[in-house]
Amino acid sequence: MTTHEWTAAPARARPGSVWAWTLFQFLLATAVLTLIVVLTFILAIGLVQRDYRGRIYPGVRVWQVDVGGMTQAQAMQAIAAVLPPQTARITLRDGERTWTATPEELGLRLDASATVAAAYAVGREGGLLSNLIAQAQTWYGGKEVSPVAILDPRRAQAVLARIQADVDQPVRDADIIISPEGGVQATPSQVGRALDVPATLNRILDALIHLRGGEIPLVIHETSPAIADASATAAQSQRMLGRPLELYVDDQAGEEQPGPWVLSPQALISMAVVRRVESPDGPRLEVGLDAAKLRAWVEPITATVQIEPQDARLRFDENTGQLTVLQPSREGRSLDVEATVARILEHAASDDRRVPLAFRRIPPQVPDNKSAAELGITELVAEGTTYFKGSPKERITNIKVAAARFDGVVIPPGGVFSFNAYLGDVSLDTGFAEALIIYNGRTIQGVGGGVCQVSTTAFRAAFFGGYPILERYPHAYRVSWYERGFGPGLDATVYAPLVDFKFKNDRPYYLLITTLVDEKAGTLTYKFYSTSDGRQIKVEPPVITNVVPHGPDIYEEDPTLPQGTVKQVDWAVDGADVTVKRVVTRNGEVLYRDTVFTRYEPWQAVFKVGTGLPASPSP
Repeated sequence: MTTHEWTAAPARARPGSVWAWTLFQFLLATAVLTLIVVLTFILAIGLVQRDYRGRIYPGVRVWQVDVGGMTQAQAMQAIAAVLPPQTARITLRDGERTWTATPEELGLRLDASATVAAAYAVGREGGLLSNLIAQAQTWYGGKEVSPVAILDPRRAQAVLARIQADVDQPVRDADIIISPEGGVQATPSQVGRALDVPATLNRILDALIHLRGGEIPLVIHETSPAIADASATAAQSQRMLGRPLELYVDDQAGEEQPGPWVLSPQALISMAVVRRVESPDGPRLEVGLDAAKLRAWVEPITATVQIEPQDARLRFDENTGQLTVLQPSREGRSLDVEATVARILEHAASDDRRVPLAFRRIPPQVPDNKSAAELGITELVAEGTTYFKGSPKERITNIKVAAARFDGVVIPPGGVFSFNAYLGDVSLDTGFAEALIIYNGRTIQGVGGGVCQVSTTAFRAAFFGGYPILERYPHAYRVSWYERGFGPGLDATVYAPLVDFKFKNDRPYYLLITTLVDEKAGTLTYKFYSTSDGRQIKVEPPVITNVVPHGPDIYEEDPTLPQGTVKQVDWAVDGADVTVKRVVTRNGEVLYRDTVFTRYEPWQAVFKVGTGLPASPSP
């Protein structure tokens, strides 16, 4: 048997196995190295933490002082030497004026303990990783810790409030002062200034927080006056008020006129007012006169310069139908107070010191340049007559004088006839005489006795002419003069200014009144001329009721009469109620019905019995 020995060939290494082994060796070395680095880093951190236990980490600064590595006590001493003292002065400035205060007075208190605590807390406030990062950043970049300040803004506000009292001033426009003595003075304007407390407080707090001292400018807002200067206006006003104004009537006809009236400088000063006037260029001051005071000064002139218009008085010729002018018409005038005041205001500001009064022209109601046809005066439309035969001469005189005052009177359409308005003044000076009148319940001697004959006649003409009666008063008792021809109930007494007789011309034509006194026949007649409008008038006879007998005669002693003399001064008459009815129609249509009712009082006879000295015997 043959034995064979096999000898194995040597093994050959595979390439992949070599690379893996090499990588393993590298990773192992890296891990070991990393472990060494980490352990070294941990050891270093541990050493740092051990070395800075109770100390501030490196790189920490307070108020630019490096306190790294210091204990808190050491840091307290280090920063105390550099922090600004609480007694340092801070200056608050407004232009040339200054105020000083300490930080403490402004409410700042620095807390060194809290500041050191804040420095010590750097790198110790978070977790391990964040603390390590903060420590590293502080080590390499540094860390500035602001001082801890306790700030009370109220103290700074109190300081500013005191300063504000000195700084603030209201804006004031220039003004004008007028003294009672006549001086006109311009007062200067003033710029308004207001301390902006919140803005200034912010500046102070910012400086305190950042521990900046020195000077702090105050925040002040200024307001310019709207009217900076009034000296020119004051000078002009002095010229305006220092010279009188003369008011006059500018009469072109050359007739003598009342006036002039002078507004003295003293009067002008008392009326002067200073006004603020707004304009596109801004406000300005004006000195003028108070219109209300001027009006009060002007109004009393009205009565002096007033001229009432004068209506024409006319006479109608029944034969020719033409008018004759008895009294020409004349334009009247009344003072236009408002226009006069406006003229004064205009002249006051000028060098022309003479001011013509302003008037309103008042045309007459009855012109003298119209024809009878134009006025509608074409025919007799009414007539009234009363009787006075047997009257004393004084009574007749009064009737004639009074009647003449109504002759030619013209009432315009719609106009109201007032007896007293045309009668005017009743006195001895105007031609009247003393005769019997009824006054205060007695028949006595008085100026104008008999005038009621004229008013009664006017009443009769208007009543029978169908004109509306607006106002009529009867006599107290029945008077025989007025009952002739018709009977009682159609008399009309007057006593200016309270007792009047009035009627209305309710037709579209003028009404002309003519009065006729026939002294021989003892009659007074009113004739009304106009144009008939076709109205018919029916007057029923008077109805007398409720007759009241008069009382017994009255005898009164009179020491002014000779002893034994008896003189009758009142005559007895019974009282009664009298009713007179009137119906006015036109074309069968009733225009109006009216009733004149009169209650006459019973009247006793009165006798005066003389108690004086006996009458001297006739020679």
